[in-house]
Amino acid sequence: GSVRCVVETGYQRRVHGDPRMKAEAVRNIIRYLDAHVAYQWFDSLVAAFPSNFSAAEVDSIKLEILSRTQLYEDISAILEKIASTSPQKDEILKRRDTIMQEQQELLVEKSGYHLERSGGLVAAIKERAAALAQEKYAKATLQKLREELGLSKENLEGTLYYAKLIFNRRNYDVAAPLIFSLVHMIEDPENLINALWGRLVLNYCLKNRAETIEDLKTLRAKLDEFSNGNQLPASVIGSHRTFLTHTAFVVFFSEEPKELERDFFLDIVLAGEPYLNVIQTVSPQLWRYVLAALLFSKNYQQSSTHVQNVSNLISREVFPKDNHLTRFFNETIVNFNFDAARVEIKGFAQDFAGQFYLEGHLSVITQAALSFLLETYCRLHSSLRIAKVAEYLELGAEDAEVWIVNLIRAAGLKAVVDSQKGIITLITHKSNNYEQILSNTRDLVPRSNILVNNVKRLFTMSKLSS
Repeated sequence: GSVRCVVETGYQRRVHGDPRMKAEAVRNIIRYLDAHVAYQWFDSLVAAFPSNFSAAEVDSIKLEILSRTQLYEDISAILEKIASTSPQKDEILKRRDTIMQEQQELLVEKSGYHLERSGGLVAAIKERAAALAQEKYAKATLQKLREELGLSKENLEGTLYYAKLIFNRRNYDVAAPLIFSLVHMIEDPENLINALWGRLVLNYCLKNRAETIEDLKTLRAKLDEFSNGNQLPASVIGSHRTFLTHTAFVVFFSEEPKELERDFFLDIVLAGEPYLNVIQTVSPQLWRYVLAALLFSKNYQQSSTHVQNVSNLISREVFPKDNHLTRFFNETIVNFNFDAARVEIKGFAQDFAGQFYLEGHLSVITQAALSFLLETYCRLHSSLRIAKVAEYLELGAEDAEVWIVNLIRAAGLKAVVDSQKGIITLITHKSNNYEQILSNTRDLVPRSNILVNNVKRLFTMSKLSS
């Protein structure tokens, strides 16, 4: 069914009316991030837009994030800071001391319990950490280690929970070899997903960007596999997909995406309705980031699929046209009104004010939008006048011609330039039968798998009922 059918809440109206990444919008994203990812991201957000948050809001959000960790010293420091300006200072500090003592005792007790449950695996991995890292945690080596120790499912779970406790104390270097090893030793779907999340977050916190992106792709593939095979409940899969969507957003926009990293965010969020539902119902303010990511894409063959998906979503009015970026795409790829699209580009500065990442990359996105507009224009026309393009770009005829030639090369188009007449004639590419068949059958395998699993489930249910 359509992902459009959702009632717009008061929260969504407020976010749409005020596009700045202020406290309420940030909280809505942070609650769907791992606490350690959320803490690092929020720190970067405050540094980039200090005027967007009051000191009280910063302390409140940090306390909200830290409450999901065992970083009791950090929690204590914030509570002490809050108490210093509160009339209930003594009460707050007394409550803090009680909580800290209880949690520290509980942490020691839990650590000892799970360490014992690990069946010696924690000690074995710590002992061989250097060798395992050198072998890049080879699956064969880890399976051999598992057989040597005669490990059970309980031992692996104990190691996983112990690693999680160490990780939540921000001891990343100690937790890393444990979690990196467990990913190749665990077979239980739920524990495997948890271990994959642990590896992803560790790589993010350790600034291993390339590895983090690969972990996002691996996690998405596993969630799809377990969903199609009914190995995890739909509610659990849905929760993980929500966290995956928000984490992909943070990773993609944390820094300038490299050439080979430009499509992974789109590959996740435009993969199907489960991920689009996340954006529409949970964090609608992420939609403009999806559109910005599309402008950054340099894989023209792959991005054409994403453009078609976005065009369908805008045509169906799945997302409201309440900002200049959405209206730009609506005029460019739905209405093909390029003059109106050019007007929308001039409103980007207003849209991006106070927006994480977008505000600092206004000129880059504006240029990318112009390129996208003109590339679409070129694909629709067999010829175009250089003077018209120069008007769009606000350049002289000679500079406009150079700009068009560079665009044609980058987009893989073929053209004949007549500088004297000021006309560029485009040579259209007609896809051959093989390309058409490949395009039409690309999704048959996953769709067939889903159909087979649904039939199996119905067959099992009918047997049980009889």
